[in-house]
Amino acid sequence: DLGSLRPLSTSEVVMVREALSESPNTIMQLAFDIALLTGARKETVFTLREKDFSKELAKGQKFKRVLVGGNSLTKSKLDKQHHLYFPSGLYNRILDYSMSEKASRRREKSAHYYENVGDQYLFLTKYGNAFYMDEEDENISLYGNLPTGNSLCQFIRSQLRPRLKKK
Repeated sequence: DLGSLRPLSTSEVVMVREALSESPNTIMQLAFDIALLTGARKETVFTLREKDFSKELAKGQKFKRVLVGGNSLTKSKLDKQHHLYFPSGLYNRILDYSMSEKASRRREKSAHYYENVGDQYLFLTKYGNAFYMDEEDENISLYGNLPTGNSLCQFIRSQLRPRLKKK
C-alpha cells in the first residue's frame, strides 16, 4: 500500500454504512461489515467458509471466534494464523444469509467440489463463482483467471462511490 492506506474516520464509516444500506447487495453489505467490525482484509472476507457460519450461537454468547490463515482454508496476510472475532449480531446476520434461498441458489450453481461441503466459500457470485480464491484451492482449474476481488472493485466503482458522492 506504500503508506497510502489509512483507517476510516468515524464519520467516514457512518457514510459508508449509510451508502451500503441503500444497496440491495446483501453480500457486499455483509462483506464490508465483516471488514469494518473484524479488521479482516478482502482476501480473508471472501475466502471465509460455510462451515464457520453453520451453527447458532449459544444463548448469551457475544462473539464467535473464527480461525483464519495457517491450517485453515481462509486466507490471511502472509497466511499468518489468527482468529477473527465476530460480534453476535454480525454472526447471526451471516448465519441468516448462509441459510437463505439466495445463498443456496449460488451454491447450487457452483462448479466447486469439496469433499467436505462446509469447505465451500461463504460468499459466491450470482453465477456460483468465488469472489476471491486461494492459489492452492483444489478448484483453481475451473478458472481461466484467478478471482482476486475484481467484483468488489467493480461494486465500489459503480455503486458505492456514486452513492458516497451524493452525501
